[in-house]
Amino acid sequence: MNTKITPQHQSKPAYIYIRQSTLAQVRHHQESTERQYALRDKALALGWPQTSIRILDRDLGQSGAQMTGREDFKTLVADVSMGHVGAVFALEVSRLARSNLDWHRLLELCALTGTLVIDADGCYDPGDFNDGLLLGLKGTMAQAELHFLRGRLQGGKLNKAQKGELRFPLPVGLCYDDEGHIVLDPDDEVRGAVQLAFRLFHETGSAYAVVKRFAEGGLRFPKRAYGGAWAGRLIWGRLRHERVIGLIKNPSYAGIYVFGRYQYRQRITPQGEVHKRVQPVPKADWRVHLPEHHEGYITPEEFERNQARLAGNRTNGDPGPRTGAQSAAPLARSDDPGEGSQAHVATAHPGHHGREIDGNQTGYLTYPLAGWRLYRHHRELAQAGRRSDALSSRARREGAPTVAALVRPANRCAPQSGRPAQRIWPPLHALHGQMDPLSVSDCVSQPQAG
Repeated sequence: MNTKITPQHQSKPAYIYIRQSTLAQVRHHQESTERQYALRDKALALGWPQTSIRILDRDLGQSGAQMTGREDFKTLVADVSMGHVGAVFALEVSRLARSNLDWHRLLELCALTGTLVIDADGCYDPGDFNDGLLLGLKGTMAQAELHFLRGRLQGGKLNKAQKGELRFPLPVGLCYDDEGHIVLDPDDEVRGAVQLAFRLFHETGSAYAVVKRFAEGGLRFPKRAYGGAWAGRLIWGRLRHERVIGLIKNPSYAGIYVFGRYQYRQRITPQGEVHKRVQPVPKADWRVHLPEHHEGYITPEEFERNQARLAGNRTNGDPGPRTGAQSAAPLARSDDPGEGSQAHVATAHPGHHGREIDGNQTGYLTYPLAGWRLYRHHRELAQAGRRSDALSSRARREGAPTVAALVRPANRCAPQSGRPAQRIWPPLHALHGQMDPLSVSDCVSQPQAG
């Protein structure tokens, strides 16, 4: 019997914490899981009754590098802080935490509440200086071990990627042959769908136009499933805007082998948790860039032109001057998801004289109608921009008056006083099915008061 274990410890529950880093480890490394569940027998041998042993195994498949997503670890910390736990059992320190912050926080709480820490090597009292020092060293080694493992794995991947041999899931239209080389998909229908998407983007310069053409023709676009029962199978469905963007932005279609296009970024939530999210990396910072690595659907030069066209279609920043075919194309939609994928609506600015817009023409409009009630909904209407094209088409089909027909009589309603009327510039899409019909009809039919 260990002298550090007292009846006071045995009067409180013993918590057995079980964790594996990934679901693949849970599935394929079952020996480690069985050894962790066997700690129940060790707790029984040390004097805890069966009813006082609690298994915490909801964190199977969760990384120990941080507390986020580990609900059972949070439960363990909370119960230890309230003095409800007699001992914490773990196969080794790394099962509890691979972060010094989480590990030392738990040790400090155990020391304050007199909770023991028991692993495969022995029983420790965090309140004892020597035991606390040893546990702290074990935690530091667990975190260092994670760093060494990550460095070896990432170094091996980078070395293989620099030779163009690292395999990763390929986009639809590309696949690996028997020798591991990247080749065009042997399915004629798949190749035809990808080639059609690139050809339509070359003709229209807009990802939304590509989606529209596919929808009008009733055409489907393939997608390859990864993981699960559908792994490797092609699924045909409706082409969406984000799929077109992914197609245009992927350098693999230009025969370029790339590694390091995305990386994880950490951020702290208002709740104090660290979350990771994937963000794109600028082209200059790609770690591997091998042109002419394999056969592609487009040339590298065409790939660069497509990126420039996408950048010119942005609406949430300064897209720069529009030249060539872009200057002739209507500013109808943005083609960059997550970077302002709203309707590109031309909005006038003070001091600029607008011109009428009708049909597919583009430009600026000014509305010298003081007190227009629609303007107070400016923010709400701005969010409806992506529906403007559909609303315009429906209005024309139903014989509704055009924008110019509504603006001209509205301008006649402006105050005829000596000073100019206050100019208000609601967004153009506010006129497409969003305005209050009474406000316009009243203005048109009733004479100016005063």
